[in-house]
Amino acid sequence: KPAELPGKTDKDLAALIAEPGKIGTYAWTILGNTLSYAAMLVGEAADDIVAIDDAMKLGYNWKYGPFELIDRMGPGKLAERLRAEGGKPRRASAEAARQLTPPPRQGERVSYYLTAKAPGQASDWQRARPLALYDAAAAPYDPAYYAAKLDDWLERYGRFLGVAPAATGQGELFDGA
Repeated sequence: KPAELPGKTDKDLAALIAEPGKIGTYAWTILGNTLSYAAMLVGEAADDIVAIDDAMKLGYNWKYGPFELIDRMGPGKLAERLRAEGGKPRRASAEAARQLTPPPRQGERVSYYLTAKAPGQASDWQRARPLALYDAAAAPYDPAYYAAKLDDWLERYGRFLGVAPAATGQGELFDGA
């Protein structure tokens, strides 16, 4: 027999994950990881949150999609809890969105660029800055990163377009930058 849920936690998702003890810890561990993973898939697995919700409801027979569950928790509760526990975005777009004021609405795309690597900033998400806040003097973009991305893209997909990678790479696009 399943455990009885205390108080209003059977109807209130925010109360369930805030519940002290094993039940709340278990609910947060599962929901926190699942919902933050779903948020990372926006723009990658599907272009919008409705498509992800529909896929989970139709494909996995969920009653509510992950973004509907986030909405049921209350605006900002998931992000607030992840930040409070030291959780860090693993996607550059999520980190760039975190820097914007006011924050973008859930599912809204955020344009970003990457700064040059600095000690302790090896991952893309650690170097992401919102394009809306671009400052060439204080936080310039990393031309070597983008040149390498162009070279990689040409290497992978250029043959389909009849384009051969340049022998010296694309770094010359940024000379004088």
